[in-house]
Parts: sequence; structure tokens; C-alpha cells
Amino acid sequence: MRFDFEIPMKYRICGDETAGSGGTFMAQCTIPATLNYCRMIEDLCPDAWVISYVNPTNFVADAVRRVTKVKFIAICDCFAGFAMKTLPVWLNMPPFERRYCVNEDIRPRAIGVNHNTWLIDLLVNGEDGYPLLRSILKKYKEDRERGVLRFFRGPDDFTMRLFETYGYVNICAYHCHMYWEHNKAMEIRKTIPEESLLGWSKSAWDFVNEMLAGADYDPNRPEYYFHLHHARHAIGIMVSIIANEGREWGGINFPNNGAIGNLPKNAIVEGPCIVDRRGITPIIVGDLPKPLLGLTLHILNWQELTVDAALTGDKDLPYQALLACPYVHDMEAARKIMDELLIAHAEFMPQFKK
Repeated sequence: MRFDFEIPMKYRICGDETAGSGGTFMAQCTIPATLNYCRMIEDLCPDAWVISYVNPTNFVADAVRRVTKVKFIAICDCFAGFAMKTLPVWLNMPPFERRYCVNEDIRPRAIGVNHNTWLIDLLVNGEDGYPLLRSILKKYKEDRERGVLRFFRGPDDFTMRLFETYGYVNICAYHCHMYWEHNKAMEIRKTIPEESLLGWSKSAWDFVNEMLAGADYDPNRPEYYFHLHHARHAIGIMVSIIANEGREWGGINFPNNGAIGNLPKNAIVEGPCIVDRRGITPIIVGDLPKPLLGLTLHILNWQELTVDAALTGDKDLPYQALLACPYVHDMEAARKIMDELLIAHAEFMPQFKK
């Protein structure tokens, strides 16, 4: 994962392990591994449901549905974290640590493609919640400009600028920052300490390493608490299937089939679904707002070419995929990035050893 950050940055291309050139090459590693698991599942337990956090989750979901029959639910924790932890704080509506993405008093719906989804619908106590959210964020900005932050933890500057530009909240703007402000994103990445480059603090890495070494979970550790929504999301979906709940969950990646009206039917999109014993049933949410459409279609084309490369082992396709990526803007840099990452990840990309 570190290579997916560092090698592109050598050539003035920003990105991470799911967005940009790093996303293309993480997919080349995780798709073959996931497909190996799916083949075992088809053989040993073909009726099992698979709930996967494997990134890039939309790329992996595309590959699995193309070549397997596994009942595969690909999820992303960005929406879960936003809905369970961030939005209640913004709206000042306790409890601030929710158990579900959708609650009786707050129902957010975000759509788009993984790591570029937008809060297009929000209900607060059954009514349109966007007027309330707009007034809160406006007051937050005014307070911040005056140096009066109180106890409100609002959106970062970039998320706020996107909100002011488009009128919608981007759920995880960090991943697509380099599209709108590439040079600024690059400079920020350069200042991040090596141990935090993947988005985790040193204490979080220490926590993971302790768990790998066999330590017991300590629920009082702040790192455990911080990541609690991961488990609530995945386990909640499991419970909804087993108990036939019919509960709405967001952050799910699925073949569009008309759920988002102006995106291709065959595309893997991210949005809300009803989850019960049948699995997932996408909720029809209408069109993605027109100003957000172009980038989304661009990402979908890049995704499909990346998956083509992972499934065929054709060494020409990673280069074409990189050039199709909206976060890559230089042919020579793309070629050098591809050459280095093909070597760096060779151990994990069996498709290119044919």
C-alpha cells in the first residue's frame, strides 16, 4: 500500500491505494486474491454470503460479478463512519455514536461511485434535513473565520469548499481531493509522516501490530473505539440478512441496473440498499446531480479498464487504465509509474506471470 502512495508521488502524480494510479495497482493485487477465495466459496459453501471490505471495493465487486456466482456484498466504511459518527455531531443530535447508518431521526442517502459519493438526500425527523445542515455549516464557517470554534467538529476546508460549490456534501473528499486541487493535495501528502501516509496515526499502527502479535482487544483503547463503525456496518448487514430485517444500509457497491438513473445500468455504483434474507435490494434514488456526473463517468471507465487488466493479464491494459484515470495527467509519468509498480507488486500479481 505504501508503494501505491510513494511511487506515483515521485512523478508528481497524487493518489492513494484506491484512487489514482495506486488504485489501479492495488486492484491488480486484491482482485486475484479475492477471486481465489470466491472459487473456494463456490466449491465449499456456494450458498454463503460474502461481505467484503477489500479495496478498491468497486473494482473488486466488478471483477467478482464478472467471473463468479458468489453472493458478494462489497461495502465501504466511509458512509458508515459519516452516518454513524460524523453527521450526528454536525447536526448536534445525540447519541453521537450511532449503531446504524439509518436511524429513526436521521436518514442520510449518499450515491455515486466508491470514494466519490455525495449526500444527495437527508431526512431529519422525517423532514428535509438539508436546510438545517446548510444553516449549521454556514454558522460553523462564520465561527471558524472569527476564531470561535466552540465544540463543533465540522468538515475540513476542502469538503466545505465542495459543499459551497455544488450544494452537496462529499462523503469522503480526502480520496478525490487531487482531482480538484492536485498540486495542493500533493503538497499536503509531502508533509504527512511516513507512518501516517496511509491515513492512520502511529498509535493506530501500534494497535494493529499488537493485535497481529496476539494481544487481547481492549475496548477502552481509543483506536478500537475509533474503528467501531467498521464492525457495526459489516455485522449489521449480516444480522439484517439472518433476521430478515429489511433494514436500509448505505455504502454498498452493486450493479446499478437503474438505481441511479443517469449512470450506466451495468456500472458498479455505491448507494443505499434494503438488506434482508434475499441479500441486497438497491433503492432507486433518481439521477446523480448533473455537475457531478462527468467525473463519475470518468471513474467508471477507469474502473472497467483496470478490471480488464486484472482479469486478462494483458500488460498493455494497466497503462491504458492509468491514462483513463481522472487523477493522472501525464503520459510519461504514467508509463514510469506503471513500470515501477509492476515490479514492486510482482509477487502479488499472478495474472502478469503468464
